[in-house]
Amino acid sequence: MRLVKSAALLILVGLLTGGCYSFFYATAEEPLNPVFKPYTQVHVSWIAFPEGDWQTYGYATQAEWVGQIQAYNTKGIQKYLKDWVPELQVSGDTAAGQPMPEAGELYIKLTYKALLSGGGPGGSDDLQLDVEFIDIPSKQTIYKAAVAVNSLGVFPRNWGAGTFDGRLDNEVYNLAEWIKIRLGK
Repeated sequence: MRLVKSAALLILVGLLTGGCYSFFYATAEEPLNPVFKPYTQVHVSWIAFPEGDWQTYGYATQAEWVGQIQAYNTKGIQKYLKDWVPELQVSGDTAAGQPMPEAGELYIKLTYKALLSGGGPGGSDDLQLDVEFIDIPSKQTIYKAAVAVNSLGVFPRNWGAGTFDGRLDNEVYNLAEWIKIRLGK
């Protein structure tokens, strides 16, 4: 009986504190408390994961890894940002190396810095990026930050953390949430 009570207490504590973990944080940002005009259109840049690292991440071929990079950029960050902020018109780069669009409202430039492994399956990785919010009409950077995005997630996304692809997908998903929060949505 004592074991059952202890297990129930641990489950309760886990449920109560499960929402307290942050899946992202800015290590530096300028300005500290940004206030943005109400943007309705956002264009997201390409996250240029290193294409030559395919063997490091366990892919059989470079083409397979490049396909995953494309999916994280087109079916990942763009879709997840639309999911987080449905009233926002979201577009994004369709390939690496595209310039900032000439038309639109806000350009979110995502610059890959590192992918830090946290121990493989079941561990947590951190995707590190530099992020700039650029007002397209004025071409002025209105916000920039160094961001670390974790691969953990809440149920059922936490199950994805068992594989490299799942952890990276969680990081892209969490990045979209971070963008939503920064935009004040």
